[in-house]
Amino acid sequence: MTRGGRRRPAPPAAPFRVGYLADHPGALPAVAAWLHAEWLAAIGLAPAEAEARLRRRLNRDRVPLALVALAGDVPVGTVSLVEEEDDVPGVPPPRYALAGLFVPPPWRRRGVGTLLCRRAVEEARRLRLPHLLVFTPDRAAFYARRGWRKRGDVPVAFGDDVRDVALLEWDVQTTHAVVPATRYGSPPTKTKRPPNVPPK
Repeated sequence: MTRGGRRRPAPPAAPFRVGYLADHPGALPAVAAWLHAEWLAAIGLAPAEAEARLRRRLNRDRVPLALVALAGDVPVGTVSLVEEEDDVPGVPPPRYALAGLFVPPPWRRRGVGTLLCRRAVEEARRLRLPHLLVFTPDRAAFYARRGWRKRGDVPVAFGDDVRDVALLEWDVQTTHAVVPATRYGSPPTKTKRPPNVPPK
């Protein structure tokens, strides 16, 4: 607040960019620490195992592939494309999934997650993956606002626990990426390409 009681203008949002984690190896320890704290510690993996798992995603032209969002040189989020090994009802193999979408709390609500999702879909299209799945216990609304279609709920093991989580799908080759209406003014609709029009 200023002395006159007026609210100070918010600082301009940092310019974010998304690249391959393979091109930014200095970000790997931070990204591995995020994933370990958020998910992998709960299934019994040590920090070194989390980092080893992430190193297997240091690819550019094949799955598994990890992406990192950066503000300058500071890592501010991550997401991966992986091949899903478990059976998924109604989805024949090979099955590909968006996994490990994470933005640290100080960087949330700035569009980083949306930017990562959009880039992940672009990478999936470039690699000619037929679809992407995402499994989420509590973020189905986030993905639905960005155009993902819910297939239903499926049981997923978390260590010794089994929980029902939402399963959503993105038809990579026929559906354009969208952004949420609440943040960017675009309705969350899917746009189909005409037949025989190759993806950009």
